[in-house]
Amino acid sequence: MSLLFASMAFAQLDTNSVTVTASRTLPSPPDQVIFGVFVTSDLTKSLADVVNAVSSVGIVQANFSTLTQVTNPQLGLQWGFGLVVPFAKLKDTAAALATLAQSITQNNSGLTLSFSVAGTQTSQIPACPIAGLISDAGMQAQNLASGAGRSLGGILAMSTSVSAPNSGFTYGIYAYSSVSSSTSTYCSLTVKYALGN
Repeated sequence: MSLLFASMAFAQLDTNSVTVTASRTLPSPPDQVIFGVFVTSDLTKSLADVVNAVSSVGIVQANFSTLTQVTNPQLGLQWGFGLVVPFAKLKDTAAALATLAQSITQNNSGLTLSFSVAGTQTSQIPACPIAGLISDAGMQAQNLASGAGRSLGGILAMSTSVSAPNSGFTYGIYAYSSVSSSTSTYCSLTVKYALGN
């Protein structure tokens, strides 16, 4: 696995201590695809009715994302769902959704279904290499201490920060959008060291 280094992101030197931040960016390639599934109904249908109609493709009430009013060609509702599947099931899921879209229309249920790929996401977020970050921070702090004519003492405090990849689908009542997905995890470690004479 390749690692990208972003060293010396932050350093602060005072009379008794030095604080440095070391960071690394780790690749987090997406391994899941997110389908946006939309069902249009008349005003009499409930969420339970719609979920029941699409349950054969694995959609449950927890997948519900949006509800909007439409007038195409008459007044109705459009129910939005997010369906996440592994890349390996992309083709099968798309085929199942296409089949369901046809059958829903043909059985005179009063429903129509459309779908599209809304984005991707990763299911595996790599662990931050804390030992490596401490080593990086120690080298930065040693260089700063040496430059100031001081010796480097022990660690006084540490804090970490992790920025995980974003999902390609935003869930929210009345809010559906496709967003760009980050494919990396950003880890940083801020360490405060004591300074000796």
